[in-house]
Amino acid sequence: MQHTKRLNSVAQYLRMSTDHQRYSLENQAAAIADYANARGFEVVKTYRDSAKSGVSIKGRDGLKKLLSDVVSGDVTFSKILVFDVSRWGRFQDPDQAAHYEFMCREAGILVEYCSEPFENDGSISSSIFKHLKRVMAAEFSRELSQKARASQIRAAKRGFKQGGIAPFGLRRQLIDEAGNPVMLLRPGQRKALADDHVVFVPGPPQELKAVREIFRWYAIKRYSLREILRKLEGDRKLTPEGGPWTIQRIKGILRNENFLGVYLFNRTRQHLGSNAVTNPQSEWVRSRIFPAVLEPALFKAAAKRIEGRKRLHYSN
Repeated sequence: MQHTKRLNSVAQYLRMSTDHQRYSLENQAAAIADYANARGFEVVKTYRDSAKSGVSIKGRDGLKKLLSDVVSGDVTFSKILVFDVSRWGRFQDPDQAAHYEFMCREAGILVEYCSEPFENDGSISSSIFKHLKRVMAAEFSRELSQKARASQIRAAKRGFKQGGIAPFGLRRQLIDEAGNPVMLLRPGQRKALADDHVVFVPGPPQELKAVREIFRWYAIKRYSLREILRKLEGDRKLTPEGGPWTIQRIKGILRNENFLGVYLFNRTRQHLGSNAVTNPQSEWVRSRIFPAVLEPALFKAAAKRIEGRKRLHYSN
């Protein structure tokens, strides 16, 4: 259903990631309100993406809804107001941001950037400025990603955990700046202070016993993964965080070097929304975090069987 557009009616698009407080949704809305009032516009519709990166449209339901409404003609506004070029997106390909703006313009809806020093009027100067801003926004994300990754690698070399839940058999231990234990973190809990860190520590004895049994069943008794799953399902007291036992959870345990007392990081990388790729082993970070809770020979035997099954799969 198409609606009649009113020239003084506008929509606003708000996006905030986690980079700067000055980009909070409230601050963006306030700046847009000032811009609209000065020009006699009325904001009749708000699209927002909170805590969403601008490097991809994935997960940005606000922008997707905006584009869908505009293309369908199901709008009453004639313009879209955005705080600045970077709020529209920090896409690594500047043409992607231009494409989404063109979709709006082709549908008769103009995009205006409220805090930029140029009018988005299609002139040569505004086109140059806008493209430059898009390139700068993309470069900012690249630099930020590189700095964040370098910081993660430095922390991982000290054995500090970088995201994710604790595997079955281990727990997350919060330590202070001096390395002193503070508390065990429960599922869902996170560290509150920037100077604190999280490390893996061995979990309850009954879970560690179950881990050793899984490795013995697989590497020595040669049980199949499905046979191991049935045995684990029989003991309902021992379940991993986040749900029931599955084949994939068992595989995760059999491949996990944490049980050798090693924290492994940087096996893969995912650059700004792209698909994950495996890094060369020379770039992997291995840090000793506690004495092994599993015999290395048992881990090696399980790894050998896994590798053999993998080769058999590929040969078929």
